[in-house]
Amino acid sequence: MSIKKLIRKHLYRYQHHLPLSWQRRFFKCVTLYPRDRICGRILISYALTSAGLPENHPMFAYHTGPWESNQIVSFFLGHGFIVDCIHYTNRSFAPEENYDIIFACTGELYRLMAMAPQPEKIIKIWHSVISSVEHNNSAEIARIKELLKRRPNTLYFPKRQEPHERIQDQMMDLVDYCVLIGNQHVQDTFPKSFHHKITRVTVTASPLSYFKSAAEWVPPEKEWLWFFGNGAVRKGLDITLEAFAKHPEWKLNVVGLVDQEPDFMKIYRRELLETPNIRWHSYLNPGSTKFNVLIRRCFAFIAPTATESISTAVATLLQTGLYPLLSTDTGVDLPSGAGTYLAELSVSEIERQVARIEQKSALELATEIRQTQALARERFSRETWRREMDGFIKKVLRENNLI
Repeated sequence: MSIKKLIRKHLYRYQHHLPLSWQRRFFKCVTLYPRDRICGRILISYALTSAGLPENHPMFAYHTGPWESNQIVSFFLGHGFIVDCIHYTNRSFAPEENYDIIFACTGELYRLMAMAPQPEKIIKIWHSVISSVEHNNSAEIARIKELLKRRPNTLYFPKRQEPHERIQDQMMDLVDYCVLIGNQHVQDTFPKSFHHKITRVTVTASPLSYFKSAAEWVPPEKEWLWFFGNGAVRKGLDITLEAFAKHPEWKLNVVGLVDQEPDFMKIYRRELLETPNIRWHSYLNPGSTKFNVLIRRCFAFIAPTATESISTAVATLLQTGLYPLLSTDTGVDLPSGAGTYLAELSVSEIERQVARIEQKSALELATEIRQTQALARERFSRETWRREMDGFIKKVLRENNLI
């Protein structure tokens, strides 16, 4: 037996007394105890690195997932539960305790249940942070096929394929509850027979240090922005680049992790690096000074993504005060008469809608941006997310006589 395994075996009883960094290193799990009475135990499979951190930790200034995971842990601690938290990518953790609840944000819930000591007594909560796995995977593949039709003799490897697609039906039968980040459009990617298990919650926008005022909504530069993480084709960067490359009068800024996709860079190097009206900025923290400087030159953003839950990127850009050109698959419901949805994900449709938006007067744009920004700052706030997620958790605990 290795020294690491010997140490782990000896320290298991005292795990919760160890520093969080030690728990992560030796156990790949953080165990936290409530301050007052203990009424149960829960296993959470989400974000290990953020479990137990104070709410003002610097980690929470970036993507919202770690913060949301941290808050879920805090909610259950507040209700008297011992919390064991592992990372959602941990494929080796085997439950050893008799859990009252297992809360997981991927299909790992099925694996954890298969190994749990007393699975028949466990309340099973699936936190879906994407559309249905089947829809998510097929949507990306469909976009790649369209790319290869337009650019024959090229290759692009899928970047956002979720595992466990073949057991999704079993997952839906297995779980007791599904808490879904999404709107009705996202919920409808799941079979109607599963809808009664779903509770929808919002998403939180990334923390911002700057929000555009009414006087800044339509700057003289009138530039556009594409702002997403990995999965460039799934997020529609290919058709965006092709559309803007045909129109030198439109200025496009690309912010994202495109350099981490060498196959995409190989296909679109000319558009990204050699086209005067398109500028690539790599990744920018949305709370940074560089991001704020860029936002001041932009009046609109484009989000032709093929599948999401509710897009954190879209929620963030709506809060900044940019005009939205979206696919319905962003999971965002815009106010009536404000912003624009793409009728289809194609180069020609992007050209048509961008041309139409460019022709709007500053007054028209400002009127619509006022509505979309106000909705986003309330709908995608941390306060709204807290209220909805805590309400869901309390519902589950009440229905199972745990509070």
